[in-house]
Amino acid sequence: MKSIEKFLSFPLISHGIFWSWNSVFVVLLLFIETESGIFFNMIRNAFLGASPLDFALFSFLIIIIPPLSIVFGLISWRNGRSVLLKFFYGVEVPLLLLFILRISVFRQLSLATGFIFLAIFLGIAAYFLCLLNHRNIKTKFVLYFKAIGLSLLFCLGLYMAIIVLFYSIPFASYFLTELVSLEWLGLLKEGFWFLLFGFFFLLTSSLFIFLPIGMLFLYLKEPLHFFQTSKMGKSKILMISSLAMTIILLVLLNGKQVQVYAFEFFDQGINSLEQREQFHKKKDGLKEGLLNAYLSPYRYLSSQNSSKSIAKLYEDSFNMKPESAQNIQDVFNFFMSPFLYEGDFNQDQEKAKTLYEEYFDADLQELESKEIIAAMKCTWDADGIEAGVLNINQEKVLIKEQHIRSVEREDIVEIEVHEIYQNQTFERQEIFYYFELPENAVLTGLWLSDEDNIAKKYKYRVSPRGAAQEVYKSEVQRRVDPSLLEQVGPNQFRLRAFPILAKSLHSRSRQSKVVPGENFHLWFSYKAFSKQGNEWPAPLLLEKRNVYWDKNSKVYINGIEQSGTKSSWIPIINSQNPSVLKAHKTAINDSLMLGVKPFELNQELSLSNTKIALLVDASFSMWNHQNKLIQSLEKIEKMGFLSENIQLYLINDSLQSVDFKEFNSEYIKNHQAFFGQSSILEMVYLAKDHLVNSDLCLLISDKGQYQRERDELQELPLNIPLYLFHLDQKPALYQDALLETLKWSSGATLNEIEDLKTQLAFKEIQKKDSSMISFDNGLLYYLEEARNAKTDPNFEELAFGKYISKLKPKDSTKIASLDILHQLALKAEIVSPYSSMIVLVNTRQHLALNAAEASDERFDREVESGNENISKPNDLFNVTGTPEPHEWILLFLVFGFLAFHYWKKRMAVNMGNGS
Repeated sequence: MKSIEKFLSFPLISHGIFWSWNSVFVVLLLFIETESGIFFNMIRNAFLGASPLDFALFSFLIIIIPPLSIVFGLISWRNGRSVLLKFFYGVEVPLLLLFILRISVFRQLSLATGFIFLAIFLGIAAYFLCLLNHRNIKTKFVLYFKAIGLSLLFCLGLYMAIIVLFYSIPFASYFLTELVSLEWLGLLKEGFWFLLFGFFFLLTSSLFIFLPIGMLFLYLKEPLHFFQTSKMGKSKILMISSLAMTIILLVLLNGKQVQVYAFEFFDQGINSLEQREQFHKKKDGLKEGLLNAYLSPYRYLSSQNSSKSIAKLYEDSFNMKPESAQNIQDVFNFFMSPFLYEGDFNQDQEKAKTLYEEYFDADLQELESKEIIAAMKCTWDADGIEAGVLNINQEKVLIKEQHIRSVEREDIVEIEVHEIYQNQTFERQEIFYYFELPENAVLTGLWLSDEDNIAKKYKYRVSPRGAAQEVYKSEVQRRVDPSLLEQVGPNQFRLRAFPILAKSLHSRSRQSKVVPGENFHLWFSYKAFSKQGNEWPAPLLLEKRNVYWDKNSKVYINGIEQSGTKSSWIPIINSQNPSVLKAHKTAINDSLMLGVKPFELNQELSLSNTKIALLVDASFSMWNHQNKLIQSLEKIEKMGFLSENIQLYLINDSLQSVDFKEFNSEYIKNHQAFFGQSSILEMVYLAKDHLVNSDLCLLISDKGQYQRERDELQELPLNIPLYLFHLDQKPALYQDALLETLKWSSGATLNEIEDLKTQLAFKEIQKKDSSMISFDNGLLYYLEEARNAKTDPNFEELAFGKYISKLKPKDSTKIASLDILHQLALKAEIVSPYSSMIVLVNTRQHLALNAAEASDERFDREVESGNENISKPNDLFNVTGTPEPHEWILLFLVFGFLAFHYWKKRMAVNMGNGS
């Protein structure tokens, strides 16, 4: 010990190492910063939003530590103290190494890894205090801090030294081999700066070899010395307590990881009532375990199974046998266990997502989006091009202005919405709207423009839904402008547009300027009948992705700016001239006319003999809606249905018949009724054989998971009407097969459970007069022969929209039948369940759409889950090739990055000069 301390205190050694390394570091830093301003711009960019803020913080610390170390060296030199190498190996280099690893290697810190990093930092801070005041300050707070910090240092400083030792031993072999080869002398030909960097690299490499020895010596000696010389008994007790607590915490935090418990629980199966009860008791911990598995590539450097880098390193450096190298790898994995995942990165991530959706009846990306986005930001992971589930309610594209224009023609209005978007990020973005229109409304137009002075530069095409979707997705991947407006539910629609151009950062010398992205203009229009209160109906926003508005967003209605803060997507639009609903007629073809007229539905209705099949969604998410479910069942009975005529089925992955009278809150609790998951169409399929003796089918569910609808399920022909009622809000979209099932059954979605009685009353009218096709919000739609009646052109789009939505093709699987409906949408230029509007911007896109429209699959639309395929960070310790030892050690040398940056800059200059 004394010989090592004497060596460290020898002036020629301590001053030579300290001043040479720091001086060269600062000179090289000034040179590279003068040439490129890389760190200066990196820090500035973080405050401008171009890079993560914590990255800038650690970059700043990496830059500032060597200059501050020089100041410390000058002060200690002036005071005649010989602590330079103690400071160098005990404070400066470990802190630099810690910060470099934090920004370049480690991602999202877990509780265990966060504790280790914090403890090491506090321990180094306590050690620095010992060097700074040379044990002369007697303040109790300082003494207590040093007692705790040095205890942490004794434990975790040694831990850090051991980890570095695994790398320094093979690197010493590599370094000596390269040094003897003299190949590094080639740097002499490259000029002064490369020669200086070469010297710095060699110096740093040689110092790195002795780093673990220095850390072991310093981090053992100082805590022991403090313990021996401390005259305060409380300090010694505090040190012992801190050391014991640290060891206990390390053991507890590094025990079996949470995902192991979760997988073990699910692997046992959940079949009995007792197992369901255990599931509900442990659900929070099980969710945490599955999320940890899903985010494992972001929270861990590697896995226990794939961590093989050390074995390969020792094999290459010492020609060691694989068995011996693996023994060293096993020891390394033991020490690195807080940073290694217990499991398989690739298999466990997908397994966790599947289990989460299967047992918690929710999309993992949607429910845990905050955690996932936080993890992705720790790795510079960029969002994909398409707006996925993770972008729900993300504030990336601002609505700068919204212009709403209404053209009123008595009781019908055409409303045009014009929005101007501006991207607030440094990446191109796609925006999504899911919205609902009233039953008596239809979408009539869609336009885009990428220039402020050209209105509606690109116009829509009405195209078969499958062809439009195919071309849109293809063009988004090409990063070219399209926009798509499509019907995805009985009255639900989806609007998406791409790309909203990113803002950019222009740097000239040391001046950086953020240039906003170009404005993106979008228009869409719809027609609707007036409603009570002299207000025109506005779209109801169900979900939005990436787009948002704030207090600076301006709203204009018919050219008049609206005061106050914008609170909803489309504000209430008051009618300028109060109107009364009246009758309209429009010819659908030469022989058929569709009419509409105001109508009061006063049909007397007796439901005492009506048999109802009541399908109740029994998936896990229904736990949150059981009170509203019970209230809805009570309302059904009050309508006039007799309990003995109500056959209730609980459905998740299986079907269970339950006596309607016995189903209540106690039953739900005692039988753990809500468990697992299912989709709406899957539930209908499970119950189809039980609907034979019923007059109608009512399915009650929550919002459900529209992301997990299955493409392979086809529409289900039912002989009785199917009605859907959602206890919270409607889903953003319905699968096409479910839409066809509703249409074939002459069913509907219900806004309120009481609407079921209105639907059934209209069915009685239809039985007497089959020409009646729909009753919506006080308007009765009917068909009649086309005679000499005048066609109302203002009603044309609304008439065609209603006719298409109610007409049942002879066979929905035959393209010819769907082509007939599409031709009607083309004639009226509207969006329908089979026809979408797509805006294209060049000839190539139109040719691609022509080809898609000629395909036999032109009406086949994919179910889009909305899930993003988030990219995985590299598995740091998994060896896929044959790495050289220096490839690993460069992780600890920040100037490797600076050298690469300078080399790229020099090569660019040479290429520009034609050399």
